[in-house]
Amino acid sequence: MTELVVKARSPLRIRAAIGFFRGLSVSVLIVGGGLSTGLSADTNLESTPSAETNGQQRLEELDTEYDTRYVDQLTLPRVVAPLASSVSLEATAPAGRNTQDNINPPRGANVQANTGFFPSLTISANRRSNPARVAGGEDDTDNSVRFGLDLRYRGLVNDRHIYELNASALSESFDTFTSLDSDNNQIGAAITLDMSEKLKTDLYASYADLEDIRGITATRDLDIDEPNDKFTDKTVGGRITLGRRTNPIQILLGVNHSDIDFTNNDQGQRDRVDGRIFAGLYLNLSPKTSFFLKGAQTDVDYKENISGEFDSDNNEIVFGVGWEPSFSTSVLLQAGSIEKSFKDSNFEDQDGDSYLGKFTWLPSRFTSLNLYMSQTFEESINLNSPVIESALSGINLTHSFTEAFRGQLYLNYIEDNLVNVRQDEIADYGVGVFYDIKRWLRLGATWARTERNSTDPIEDYDSDLFSLTLTLKPKINNTFGDYNIHTREDLRGIE
Repeated sequence: MTELVVKARSPLRIRAAIGFFRGLSVSVLIVGGGLSTGLSADTNLESTPSAETNGQQRLEELDTEYDTRYVDQLTLPRVVAPLASSVSLEATAPAGRNTQDNINPPRGANVQANTGFFPSLTISANRRSNPARVAGGEDDTDNSVRFGLDLRYRGLVNDRHIYELNASALSESFDTFTSLDSDNNQIGAAITLDMSEKLKTDLYASYADLEDIRGITATRDLDIDEPNDKFTDKTVGGRITLGRRTNPIQILLGVNHSDIDFTNNDQGQRDRVDGRIFAGLYLNLSPKTSFFLKGAQTDVDYKENISGEFDSDNNEIVFGVGWEPSFSTSVLLQAGSIEKSFKDSNFEDQDGDSYLGKFTWLPSRFTSLNLYMSQTFEESINLNSPVIESALSGINLTHSFTEAFRGQLYLNYIEDNLVNVRQDEIADYGVGVFYDIKRWLRLGATWARTERNSTDPIEDYDSDLFSLTLTLKPKINNTFGDYNIHTREDLRGIE
């Protein structure tokens, strides 16, 4: 086996800062069915001009070697460049489940991540305005304390197959609005099986016990005096990749099964099972450019249909291109159509445009820029609008000012169209600064704001969140600081 080790210091720090910022507001993201408390490798930054110059030269050197030595041999075209931070929704983005899955599809084990044990403990003190997210509630304020624990272990089997075991818990307690207290727990496992020179299999499974924060998606009205909707989410899935990146053609086949059950507030009519099959054909014109055609069918089966039959089949087909002009730049564009066919003839079938775009740019060792946009359908059990057309666009910018001090800002804009009922426009933005007291101890201060304007005034609200956060991330028996980039003899790439 031939192995090449590349030092990738500051980009890893940038990724860690992004993952940390997500952890600040992960309780908002749980509406999509999962916690988003991620861990990334963390090493020292050099902040001197000479270090920046040397880093840029190194990126240029890596770029010249990209075609022959840094191309992922087994997976499909990457969504991001290897040294750039991952493109992902911010944790505060009030997006629905399908939108989140569109931008962040299940990946199985994160094969470019370092192996070892990655624990993280986060404690935050928060000050919220309008914590209940209701119209006219801007004068209400409350304090809360949040505890988050994330445990991940990644390992190798026969130095070939990588697996991950993970568990996370998040708890938030309010001083006055105690009905908004929440507890969220999730466990999961994933494995990437490097089965042969032209065959790779990803398998994943998770179980989550979560709470749906009202006012984040368009599926529940705000003027309801009830605690958060609680639900369980059981997901299992897998996919097979045939062919290498160096082959002119690759084929992707996969399945995903999700079972969602609401456990309080008489929300049984929202219980459903989603069964999805998908396939993709990729034409690799070069190691940096790939065109693809993807299709998916999702069978949505509601367990209780009280006032109508919401069961449906969702069919989607998209064309797209993935392009990585340099080692630090990545572009993904896809567009197509989606159709929702209801099994109850009383509901009119819906069709619309579906698209996804991602752009990642690492202009220097200290700065990372991510742009993303998405449009798809969300589920609804509103008899007057059994589908939600949801579009999202966003930007995320991070910059390291010194070895220990960095900042981040983000903006998400969302349009939810409840056909024949109302339209919501949501602006979600924020800024954060982070200081590494020690390499394993981080202090953060963030401000986030969400504004929702609706054609139905009762659904309008503004809400602010101020947070002071302390994060403990000890390094225990892991490979912090290095990417282990393998050549083709090893059959494992960096993603």
